[in-house]
Amino acid sequence: MTQPERIILNEEQKRLLRKLLSAKDSFEQLHSLAHTIEDNSYMKKEHDYLEEQAGAYDYIFWDTLEKLTGETIDTLYPASGDQTEEEKALREEAERVLEARKISDIFNLLKED
Repeated sequence: MTQPERIILNEEQKRLLRKLLSAKDSFEQLHSLAHTIEDNSYMKKEHDYLEEQAGAYDYIFWDTLEKLTGETIDTLYPASGDQTEEEKALREEAERVLEARKISDIFNLLKED
């Protein structure tokens, strides 16, 4: 498989990309925190607050992505089965990366001994 040509970003595109990554990270953190307390009925207010905050970051993510690429959630996640194939390929790539890291860690441990 050939590598795609590298994209050179201007400063505004870099700023939007940083904002995009930061918004996604904030969404994930807040959503995870909310998930950890969702079964605690006495923490409903806290759960709702965290979900509301996570939702705001999710909105910022998609708004920024549209500004950066012109793509929307509807164009990037069509209802067709195409996304399933992309997700499968991404999972396979992630598994290869994980396996390579495990092998690298084993060799690093052997070097230390």
